Amino acid sequence: MRFLICLSLFVFTTINFAQSGYLSGRVTDANTKEPLAGANVLINELENAGAATDADGKFKIKLPVGSYSARFSLIGYETVVRTDIVIKTKNELFVEIQLSPTSIKMDEVTVTADYFDKAIIENNLSTISLGVEEVHRS
Repeated sequence: MRFLICLSLFVFTTINFAQSGYLSGRVTDANTKEPLAGANVLINELENAGAATDADGKFKIKLPVGSYSARFSLIGYETVVRTDIVIKTKNELFVEIQLSPTSIKMDEVTVTADYFDKAIIENNLSTISLGVEEVHRS
């Protein structure tokens, strides 16, 4: 009886842990080939699954066995979506991603100032008051 319990527990844990693999890779700049630190890697099909790249542009995510698509993004770069990422049991899939730089488009900015600048009125650091006698002596 004890043998059957141990055997079933072993089989159950082996099946559970064997049903996953890893997605790893490196994210680099398409022009300079330099690694991009802090790039986001998100798995579209899973909620709360993703990672950020380290200083060398590398990442590693443990995923259940299956087929996925991943989104790679970083501010100042175009987002890349990689599809048909197949994770197999106990395997590690390595992907090399290159992000192209892009400009960030913003709306115009309007700067307005008061008619009387409060900083000039309040800060009279370079003002010296002279009386009539001091002007005559000078």
